[in-house]
Amino acid sequence: MQAVARELFGREPAKSVNPDEAVAIGAAIQAGVISGEIEELLLLDVTPLSLGIEVEGGVFRSLIPRNSSIPTVATRRFTTTRDNQQAVYVHVLQGERANAAENRTLAHFRLTDIPPAPAELPEIEVRFAIDADGILSVAATDMTSGVQKEIIVESYMPTQTRESERIVHEAEEKAEEDREFARRAARKQAALDTRRSVASFLDKSKDKLSEEDQALVASLMFRLDVALHADNVEAIEETEQSLLDLCNRYSDLFYVHRIEEQ
Repeated sequence: MQAVARELFGREPAKSVNPDEAVAIGAAIQAGVISGEIEELLLLDVTPLSLGIEVEGGVFRSLIPRNSSIPTVATRRFTTTRDNQQAVYVHVLQGERANAAENRTLAHFRLTDIPPAPAELPEIEVRFAIDADGILSVAATDMTSGVQKEIIVESYMPTQTRESERIVHEAEEKAEEDREFARRAARKQAALDTRRSVASFLDKSKDKLSEEDQALVASLMFRLDVALHADNVEAIEETEQSLLDLCNRYSDLFYVHRIEEQ
């Protein structure tokens, strides 16, 4: 170990500290804190990695960042992505990557019986809480109906410090890859929002469009579906813009409809 330390830091390692004494002192201090004899020293546990959930597009959204002191509580509100959506899937994760699939799954559950409503109207509050014993509880609540589902995750920390360090280091190395993933996911979500608005507009104002434009909108929406399925961002952007350009012919109707949706 001394040779490794010498090679890593380029200097002689200190040998003045007796490792057995260091462990004994640390244990004595911890015992004093627990028993109440030592009050001026506070020892805090921290979360080794970020905790959060998967959101639309497979993106990881952190609620409790790594190195947060325990106990801690964090809440954030989300919404639905489809009209009349009556259930949401909560995928609880631990890690540092923007791509949810690259992180560690801790648990998953469904919040059901959400009252039907247009997409993005319901508010779903997700709450993460870690108590002093390191027990993680995750709850999801529909703010309109009060319907709630909660789970307990008793063991969520990696077994070794080295594993946490490896995960953090890997996330740092792949930061650019993660930024690109997040950018593509956001672009796809924007296109899905546009598609939903156009579909709703077409459903309510179809009779105000010429037959030629109705056919063109249907064709563009099909092309957009194909591009989204193929994860072709360039085709997604091009087709979405064509849809918007077409809708600009009916700007008074279309943009009033989008404002009413919001």
